[in-house]
Amino acid sequence: KAVLELLSDFPAADIVISSFNYGLLAKLRAENEGLPLAVLFEGSRWNKSLAFADELKARSFHPQVDTVSRPMVLRCHDLGLPVYPWTVDNPHIVRKMQRIG
Repeated sequence: KAVLELLSDFPAADIVISSFNYGLLAKLRAENEGLPLAVLFEGSRWNKSLAFADELKARSFHPQVDTVSRPMVLRCHDLGLPVYPWTVDNPHIVRKMQRIG
């Protein structure tokens, strides 16, 4: 609750809370419907995490860069979710992500 109070001092456009802890994200959503949340993901089975992001009304989906695929990106875009992979620190990988979408 203290974190939520602190975050209320900032414009929602300036923050996003992303986490692997889906239970925490659900609790945060229950506390504040307008809080900008994002789902972090790593692994190979992204469908369940993406469904959770959609149900959560997440602002975006944050997969590990090695897990990003064209089908994942297309599904995210179908749901209106921007995709922000982590961690992209190589120009070759940046170009690959741009090609994927």
